[in-house]
Amino acid sequence: MSLGKLKLENVLEAYKRCKAGKGDTVNALQFEAEYESRCRALCDEVNNHTYHPERSIVFIVEKPVKREVFAPSFESRVGDHVVADVMEPLLEGFLLDENFSTRKGKGTSYGINFVADAVKECTNNYTVDAWVMKEDIESCFMSMSKERLYSKAAWFLEYFYHGDDKMEIIYLLWTIIYDRPETHCVRRCPKEYWNGLPPKKSLFFSDGKHGLPIGRLVSQITVSLYLDEIDKFLVMECGIRYFGRYVDDVVAIHNKKEVLLQTRAKLAVKLSDMGLVMHPKKHYLQHYTKGFSFIGGHIMPGRIYASRRSVGFAFDAVANWNEVALANPDIIEDVVEKFASVMNSYLGHLRQFSSFNIRRKLVSCIDETWWQMIDVTGDYTKVIVKQGYTERSRVIDELRMWELCAKQASLLNIED
Repeated sequence: MSLGKLKLENVLEAYKRCKAGKGDTVNALQFEAEYESRCRALCDEVNNHTYHPERSIVFIVEKPVKREVFAPSFESRVGDHVVADVMEPLLEGFLLDENFSTRKGKGTSYGINFVADAVKECTNNYTVDAWVMKEDIESCFMSMSKERLYSKAAWFLEYFYHGDDKMEIIYLLWTIIYDRPETHCVRRCPKEYWNGLPPKKSLFFSDGKHGLPIGRLVSQITVSLYLDEIDKFLVMECGIRYFGRYVDDVVAIHNKKEVLLQTRAKLAVKLSDMGLVMHPKKHYLQHYTKGFSFIGGHIMPGRIYASRRSVGFAFDAVANWNEVALANPDIIEDVVEKFASVMNSYLGHLRQFSSFNIRRKLVSCIDETWWQMIDVTGDYTKVIVKQGYTERSRVIDELRMWELCAKQASLLNIED
């Protein structure tokens, strides 16, 4: 019998939210086959304080920069969502609007437009001087103190959450933060892929007291809360009215360059007090008319463009998929939906900016091999898989074929 007060329906609700984003993966399908019993087991383990996150899959991604990513198991994702379902609504009333990371209705597009509007307002519609300063926290996730992070998040729940399952949620939070996924994980790519990755950017070199896995929802939420101190410090201690932050990227706008330089010095001390370090090589300070890049957009007075890096990634993706089509023509029908999904992700990002000509050029680079299976909208914002090449269409066609064969067999039996 459960000793705690975490309710099964809350775990089931977390499972539904988690499934909405990962419903087609092997782990998700395996969990779904017996989701009621597995959700009940997870609930009992949390209430009995015997829960431990399952092993993760770890791999290396090269873009936008080389980094190590731990992908938790589906069951661990459900546990993360149990915590998130409690914390996220409370955080909305606590965090400043200038924080754009891991928040519903915000994100990169919102953040880019928010900062662009801040520049416009600070310069009185581009009629007075202003300067833009960008700073970055070095190895934010990997250098994060687990003790400090847990203390801040546990305090937040203790003070703002009043559910009957408060102690169980705090216990689950503790278990997730103090987990060491590097000790029980499976590498998805060869160990050689880690060559060139600095030790300070890998959990395999951590002391166990610092470092969070990039890829876990609880890591993102709690870091967002922890760095809220920076946002409020900029407002209350530095007098910065116009700024924005996306995870460890901070941008501040002010009419006086000297104020921003003073703010940078104060911020370095504040980060040190928080156990963090300002990146020594990622400092930017320019007049706003020069323009600046921020989370995938390049902000100029009165207009926003896609950053060169994000445009480059889009063209690289097309080139890579073209190579797949040319090297493996027999499998492209099986991967065309994945290809369309990737293209739509890039086109969806680009459409947020003044990018019609870029989108048209990007689409024109798609190899002719793909065109028998896809169409593109007239404004170059979406790739559509033609009828007959989707997974659903192939399944329906296969069923119809079997029905036809069954009818023919039946007729043959009658004639016999």
